[in-house]
Amino acid sequence: MGVDSTDLNHQNECLSWMNEGGCYVGKRFGNPILQINLVWKLLGYQKRIEQLCAMGHDYVRKILERKKMSNKDEVADSSNNKNYLSNLIKLTEEEGKWTDKEMMEEIQTMVATGSDTTAITLSFATIMLAMHQVVQEKLYKEMCDIFGNTDRDPTLDYLTRMDYLERVIKETMRLFPVGPLLLRQVQEDIKIRDIVIPQGSELFIPVHFIHRNPIHWPDPLKFDPDRFLPEEINKRPRYSFMPFSIPPRNCIGMSFAMTSMKVSLSNIIRNFRVISTQHKSVESIKLRINVVLGSVDGYGVTLKPRKK
Repeated sequence: MGVDSTDLNHQNECLSWMNEGGCYVGKRFGNPILQINLVWKLLGYQKRIEQLCAMGHDYVRKILERKKMSNKDEVADSSNNKNYLSNLIKLTEEEGKWTDKEMMEEIQTMVATGSDTTAITLSFATIMLAMHQVVQEKLYKEMCDIFGNTDRDPTLDYLTRMDYLERVIKETMRLFPVGPLLLRQVQEDIKIRDIVIPQGSELFIPVHFIHRNPIHWPDPLKFDPDRFLPEEINKRPRYSFMPFSIPPRNCIGMSFAMTSMKVSLSNIIRNFRVISTQHKSVESIKLRINVVLGSVDGYGVTLKPRKK
């Protein structure tokens, strides 16, 4: 967002607030008793959720105020003004297309979805690389071919050449989609074979199970990045893979997420070898849903620095 917020001293706390709030929402989602508003209030969950939201809102407000102040000191076409937050401010204050409330909600969404989701996917990816050393070595070779023996930072050109890395990330998202369920409301009656889904119904789309459906994914628990070679993709229905949801309400940060994950994972692989993990197989990884998918037992891996 073009803001250095380290001195606000709330970055780690903000992430923990989001995690705690997600745990409460996950509890309510999976427990019919907690879906009774009176029970939810009496147990104190609603009050705590409101506190967490208020703290997160205050943190985002401080970031926004800092960005507005810095924008006043910048040249209009400065690169520091060409970022997500500057565009939101322009839409709201200069063009009047959004209200301040809508802008704050969008910022909070990006803060929440732009950190935890990519971190979880990268954590699962390192686990997969620890389990599949052949894949990791192939990935390291791709990094060596692109970067050589230099310590250069990834450029956009480098990122577009990371074909195998992209396949590794996509195969990770297939097995461990951060958004394991999608919710949709039916706008009109839909007939599928002999079944009619009536208008107004609420649908749960089980992304996790679709991604592991053996009809479209032979040997579905096998980690195989080559499933995402172009010729393999063409064999499958379009929506057999939807880690970023599906249009028209697909993830607003899809491109950003892929870019940030490529940068992070390429830097990890260039500097470290993932030599082991606490998990023994894909089947043994116990999963839970707290709004997003996660590992019950954590993401323990062992890294060893590569010799330069």
